[in-house]
Formats: sequence, C-alpha cells, structure tokens
Amino acid sequence: ITREAVGFIERHKREPFFLYLPYNAVHSPMQATDRTMERLESIEDLHRRVFAGMLASLDDGVGAVLEKLRACALEERTLVFFISDNGGPTRELTSSNAPLRGGKGTMYEGGIRVPCLAQWKGTLPAGATYDRPVSTLDVFATASAAARIPIPGDRPIDGVDLLPYVTGRKKGSPHEALYFRMGRIGALRKGDWKIVLGLRIRAAPRVELYDLARDIGETEDLAAKMPARRDELLAAWKALDAEMVEPLWVPGR
Repeated sequence: ITREAVGFIERHKREPFFLYLPYNAVHSPMQATDRTMERLESIEDLHRRVFAGMLASLDDGVGAVLEKLRACALEERTLVFFISDNGGPTRELTSSNAPLRGGKGTMYEGGIRVPCLAQWKGTLPAGATYDRPVSTLDVFATASAAARIPIPGDRPIDGVDLLPYVTGRKKGSPHEALYFRMGRIGALRKGDWKIVLGLRIRAAPRVELYDLARDIGETEDLAAKMPARRDELLAAWKALDAEMVEPLWVPGR
C-alpha cells in the first residue's frame, strides 16, 4: 500500500490530488516481517515484538510517503493528516491506553480519543499542539477550505475548517459539542464535560457524567452529584440523536 501511494504521488505530482491511505496497521492479525523482527530483537515478549514490528512497518510507510512529498517539492502544497480510527483494543493487542479508561468499542476516552497529527509546511506551525477537541469530520471541511472549494450553503456539514484555529487566527473551540452513538452506547462532550450513555430498550438510558478537566481517566461518575449538568448534556445528546436515522443494524446482534 505504501508502494502504490508513492507511485500515485509521482504520477500526479504536477496536478492537484487527494490521496486516502487507509493502513491496516496496527491491527489484528498481528504480522511483522523478518527484517523488523530482527530490528526489535531486544523486545523479549514475542507477542509484543510482533506488535512493535507491525508498528515499525507503519512508521516506515508513513516516512516513505512524506519523503516522496519532499522529493517532489510538494511539502508546501500538501496538507497531510494522520489519524487513528479508535483506541487500542487492550485485551487483544497487549496495548495500553493509560491514563485513559477503556478501549476500542467503548465510549470512554480510551476508545474515542485518538492521535491526530497534521502537517502543511509553511502554513501550519511546526511542533505546535492544539488541545481543543476536533473530529475526523473536520478533515473534509479543512481540505475543502485549503483547496478553496466552497461548500454549498444549502448543504450544511458537521465538520469545521480547522486551519483558522490551529494557526491562531480564530479563538475558541471548533465544536460546541461532539456527539457519539454506536449501537446501544453513546456519548456527548461539551467543553470539558462528558456523558457516557448505555441505551436501553423501553427504559431510560444509563447516564454517567465526567469532568475531563480534572478526571481524564473517567474514574469519578458525577451523575448523581450533579444532576442538572447531567440532564443538560443528556438533553443536548437527545436533540442531536433525533436528527439521526435509526441504525440498520446493531453491533453484537
């Protein structure tokens, strides 16, 4: 997949292009080449070494893509995003999401808070950190703005152009709230407050409330102590959920 991506860049280096590069790594089934296993022979645990080998191959692939952009003098004309799709499945891959709670398949921060890196030489400040919540939905809006392609006003989207925020031209947070739903679990984050929902058939949802500013590990459920805040976020989640279609299938059935 890296070879094809590098070839694509070479073929299209003289014209605008969009490249979506969905690496499978790091993901089961765990696989590593002999070369990466030799590079990591200091890791005694074999399972962990295979995991690290797969990660090293991913790192090599991303490096090759960035090197190709550099060789083609495209770094100042290319916006690059690197994003993971979910937190680590800790029981399966010997990974750790510490200090975050939970992992893949949950609505806790260990399941939905993921790395997001961006590069655009000459436009984005190097080495800077932006600490407000963003979403993968923002990639489309940001890329459209970077390419100067207007989004029709009669077709609103959920994503936000992040460039004014990460460059400091615009203050505040890109999103008033972030909504999540998967099957019978859901969540909503508003500022540093977050609810985690367990949705039940013909019954009120189970609601947990967390203050991420003080408790990033979601160890103290404040739902009973702060019912007004809990109900405020629950009402916001329900309003957004009412805009969604019913799921065609439910995971785990």
